[in-house]
Amino acid sequence: MRTLCKGTAVALAVTLLAGCATRERRAATPQPVPSEEPATVPATSASLSEFMQKVRHLSVNQRPLDTRGSAETLEMRDPALAADLQRVASAPSAERHRAIAERYQDHGILDAAYRHFNSAVILNPRDAAAYEGLARVWRDWGLPRLALGDAQRATFYAPRSASARNTYGTIMQALGRYADASGAYQLASSLDPNAAYAVNNLCYLSFVNARIDDAIEQCSAALRLDSSLTAARNNLALAFAASGRMDLARTHFLDAGDRASGLYNAGIAYLASGDEPSALAAFDEASRARPTFNISRERADLLRARLGFRAAAERVHGGSQQ
Repeated sequence: MRTLCKGTAVALAVTLLAGCATRERRAATPQPVPSEEPATVPATSASLSEFMQKVRHLSVNQRPLDTRGSAETLEMRDPALAADLQRVASAPSAERHRAIAERYQDHGILDAAYRHFNSAVILNPRDAAAYEGLARVWRDWGLPRLALGDAQRATFYAPRSASARNTYGTIMQALGRYADASGAYQLASSLDPNAAYAVNNLCYLSFVNARIDDAIEQCSAALRLDSSLTAARNNLALAFAASGRMDLARTHFLDAGDRASGLYNAGIAYLASGDEPSALAAFDEASRARPTFNISRERADLLRARLGFRAAAERVHGGSQQ
């Protein structure tokens, strides 16, 4: 059963990437996090909340621009998908509809994904993976209450599916029921000890509840299971940033993906922590690393203008006192 845990709503990852990995991935070689002493005392609940709010405000969705746009355009660009659509039209089956739905969901074309997941459950009312897919679609549409029924059906028909339990957890998380979400993620992890995505989601919950040490430990554990899990790397970086360990935060942001995105994310964290000169330097570096990185250049220009205006104001104010 090809079940993905796409888009597990790890909302605070600066790149806004999904906090999950495919179930089929093998556990990776352990990548322990350096154990330097923190530069400052870990953030209090109040200061952490302020930091998180700043990150949310400053973050932007950095997914690559999708020029495919619609189901019709994707079908023109993907001959294999077009062939699958012809096959399912002539010989419909739940498995074929579900496979097509997952392709659309991978590309963010949720209306087409919904239609094919729905066709799958009509043909097989016990298709747990299709119910899970429907739950993810409702959740990604921002309607977690409508996702709940499908998420419960997925766990009913596949009670030992780590992915279904994890998806149920993301619905609970989206509804603000963090204790239920944590229980679902823990069960997913016990059902599949290699489920790095579930451990990463536990890390996120620890982070939002100001348990920074737990978050660092859990994200590190997720990365030991899957060192390529970008969301876990970004969440770990944010946890280090929230505790004042910006050196480690920058290192993990850079390790999470391409250099430009890592530098940009470090800039966001610097900005949220109030270190505007370091943020400007990071945004400038990101722009040099990727000349087409317009959002980073725009942030650098705005920040440079603000710092320049502030410096000029201070010179005028200082001169008037002499």
